[in-house]
Amino acid sequence: MNKEIMKENQKIREDFVNSQEVKFLNLSDIILVEPIHMNAKCNLSKRVNQLRNKNVTQLNKPIIVKEELDGKYSLVMGYSGYMVASSLGHTKVPCVIINDKRKDFNSKLGFKSPRLATGSDKFMPIHKIIIPKEFKWVRKEKVDRCVEYYNKNGCFDKPVLIKENGLCVDGFSRLMAARRLKLNKVAVKFVWKN
Repeated sequence: MNKEIMKENQKIREDFVNSQEVKFLNLSDIILVEPIHMNAKCNLSKRVNQLRNKNVTQLNKPIIVKEELDGKYSLVMGYSGYMVASSLGHTKVPCVIINDKRKDFNSKLGFKSPRLATGSDKFMPIHKIIIPKEFKWVRKEKVDRCVEYYNKNGCFDKPVLIKENGLCVDGFSRLMAARRLKLNKVAVKFVWKN
């Protein structure tokens, strides 16, 4: 995700949380139901160890939850805080309770999301894309045009085409432009040709 968009979204979230009542809820009453949380793969061990060494007994940023009909709360935002609290053995966490699912909440607050190029399947971390040996060089002008297009439109004109194993088959200029722009992820489309 574009770093500027992440900073803007973080500021929007902080402003929202600071204007709301914070309640302490039992961690055991908070469940993961959003696909983004259930499929998350992040390594928080470094952060957990830092907090453990500082004897942190409570999170300083509230997580955002939605009250469910069964008296439980579904996590809307704050997955890393939730996981850190769980890893540290916290029983209660600071929460802001809302009435919306993640997508609706993001929309109401005006969160910006990175744009996918038309025809893209998803965003993929750049470091997971394999560059074939035959792509030893690329014309600087092509990369310059891709950078210019991205800066003007907030996304590339087309996705990077990759095989299921992550091998880049087309869009190398866009991939190099993404690296130059220091993007972490790029829009990709999976293709099945050999």
